[in-house]
Amino acid sequence: MSTQRFSPVHLVSPTLVWLICSIFGGLLYASTLYGTYVYDDLHVARTDVRLGGVLGRPVENGDTDSALKTPTARARPVDWPSLWTRAYWVDSQNRNDSIDNLYRPLTTTSYAVQAWLHGHSPRWLHLVNVLLYAVGCGLVASLARVWTASPFASLCAGLLFAAHPLHVEAVAMIVGRAELLSWIGIATALLGASAPTIRPRDAALIVGGSVIALLSKEQGMLTPALVGWVLAARWWCRKKGDMQAAGGNPLKAAVGLLCLLVGSYVVIRESRWGLDLKFWWDRSQLDWVVNPMVLATGSDRWLMPVALLGRYAALMLYPVNLSPDYSGLAIGTSTSPHDGYLWLGCAALIVGLSGFAIALRRRDYVLLCCVGLAALTYLTISNSLTLIGTLFGERLIFLPTAFLCIALAQLVTRCLPTFTAAFAVFIALTGHSFRTVTYAIQWNDRTPFYESALQNQPNSARLRELLIDSYLQSGRLADAATVAMAGRQRLAAYDEMWLLSGHIAGLRNNWPAAVAFYEHALAMKFSPRTLAGLRAAQGHLPTTQLAK
Repeated sequence: MSTQRFSPVHLVSPTLVWLICSIFGGLLYASTLYGTYVYDDLHVARTDVRLGGVLGRPVENGDTDSALKTPTARARPVDWPSLWTRAYWVDSQNRNDSIDNLYRPLTTTSYAVQAWLHGHSPRWLHLVNVLLYAVGCGLVASLARVWTASPFASLCAGLLFAAHPLHVEAVAMIVGRAELLSWIGIATALLGASAPTIRPRDAALIVGGSVIALLSKEQGMLTPALVGWVLAARWWCRKKGDMQAAGGNPLKAAVGLLCLLVGSYVVIRESRWGLDLKFWWDRSQLDWVVNPMVLATGSDRWLMPVALLGRYAALMLYPVNLSPDYSGLAIGTSTSPHDGYLWLGCAALIVGLSGFAIALRRRDYVLLCCVGLAALTYLTISNSLTLIGTLFGERLIFLPTAFLCIALAQLVTRCLPTFTAAFAVFIALTGHSFRTVTYAIQWNDRTPFYESALQNQPNSARLRELLIDSYLQSGRLADAATVAMAGRQRLAAYDEMWLLSGHIAGLRNNWPAAVAFYEHALAMKFSPRTLAGLRAAQGHLPTTQLAK
């Protein structure tokens, strides 16, 4: 599809390029094997009662990171079928605890299989994540090789993807496995669709990859659209005699199966006689702390996604100030002409549209694929089409970065001499690898990590809640009270800060303060948890189940 200058890298086989990128990606995250359960890991990969045994028991107060890392006996999942018939997120009492109705049965089943094989140690869970990421890096290189026909560009794309610090959250956090599995499925389907002529084997790759992506994360529903975009780009950029039959019957069979698959998936999820898991989010139930855009009105509703694009672009170009959470007032609900991220988002939008126009005019297959696929995968996380369960997150941008890395590698290797391109990529890899390794190490210890992250994002309510919970598990009540007090000052309109303050006051036997905090929280927003806490505080009873 494109002509490339010869370089010594052309002598390297595709298999060797795949291995180099995979091994490089795996080595960067070797330190995460000493990690623990962080953020949502505790709820999804440990306390989900469907996983059975020790893995399904809630975390008790006083439990430490060292205890979480201690291997235990194998756990037998108690309810395999419910992993495929229930929502992704259930609470410790086996109830649905997710207003967004996430459905990721393949991801949850992988946790169950590991619980059954080797029990409670998070090291094995992290090891699988590292291996999956290594495979994903190799697939980026393979996809770049098929599209660019250049071993040098494919090597650069795979290494740039492997080293980018934005991927730490998806790898170092166990629940990031949904992103990893989804990418493996999508990349497999795209490889099948990128074959010069679709044969039965390629059709099987398209359908099989789509199934993996679809059952790993909701973004997998995009796979048919992504496959269609690649086929459309090939048609637009075709040459005489190219794509003679575009695959014939195998392609038609694959497209038919994809339509049947996605249609059945939607019907089964949406129908009451099926899973009854809606795709849309109930705005009345969305917490403004998790997604502040629920409060955005007027022009802010349409300008905020552009500002979010600017934030993602800033992290892509300069991934230094990274955080596991950006909720609450960290980003806010409005924009202004003085918002630098808004203008950076406008610039990124102009660059994307210009690249798309250039690709169309020059019939540049690689650029057309990358720009279109990056745009399609970004739309699902931008909150522009519909509000999703969160406002902003580093792991959300995982899929678009794969296509952007391929586009960047193609641009660098095409426009620069081989030595200059290699030197530029080496400099980028050095800086990104250092940031990736140092940031991944931070994820191994929950409490210091939360403390550091909260210093960088003091307006993040979720980080404050996580730090309070970590302090409570370690018995550091005074520190938890200090963090809660700062939270009441910064997030006075958030009832959860007052509820947690009441819980902490009760643990410290300060019952008058506990009653006052609960009453204030109840006046702000009624909830059964707050009412139960108030009654317990009035009776001087412990409230061990109230903290998030």
